[in-house]
Amino acid sequence: MSNEITALKGVAVDFSCLINNKLTSDLYILLHWKHYSNYELPWTIKKVTIEDELALQHLEDEGFIKIIEDNNFELRQKAKSLFEISTPDQKWLEFLGTFPLKVPAQNGGTRPLKVASPISKANDKIKSKYLAIIKDKPGEHERIINVLKAEMKMRCDSNNMQYMNAMEAWLNQANYDKYEYLLEESGGNSNYENEDYM
Repeated sequence: MSNEITALKGVAVDFSCLINNKLTSDLYILLHWKHYSNYELPWTIKKVTIEDELALQHLEDEGFIKIIEDNNFELRQKAKSLFEISTPDQKWLEFLGTFPLKVPAQNGGTRPLKVASPISKANDKIKSKYLAIIKDKPGEHERIINVLKAEMKMRCDSNNMQYMNAMEAWLNQANYDKYEYLLEESGGNSNYENEDYM
């Protein structure tokens, strides 16, 4: 159960999206799970979604899924578009969510690297900086995310996460350029979604 809860901690639900698309939060999480397929769907959500023929029928009627057989289904483009990151604000939220919250401190305890809340005043300046960096540069956001994940993996593998810069310093020092060589070393593989960072 704890793995299921951990997996769901990163699922942000926009209630206006639920209302506009006639979705319950359970149905949204089901679509999110099917889209990303990188965590175990909690049994409580399975019970009211996959195991409920009416719930799946609603999703099919609304154009989100195509039911295949035996409660198996595939996503249609309408569902996939719920999770596409396209607006500057969505890109900022992905960057904020990907960046580690804290690292071990050298003398014990932990050291914060960012303020977690996207609506915190402390993040206003950093958000503006990030949006300026990616503005009018197609693919720049994706490159930065991939470099960030590669650096986090390198630091975890070498047991030196404690030396990671705080988020504001990371952007100010252009670490997204400094550590780009890690992408070349990994052959462009940036699939670190299952890594465990703080």
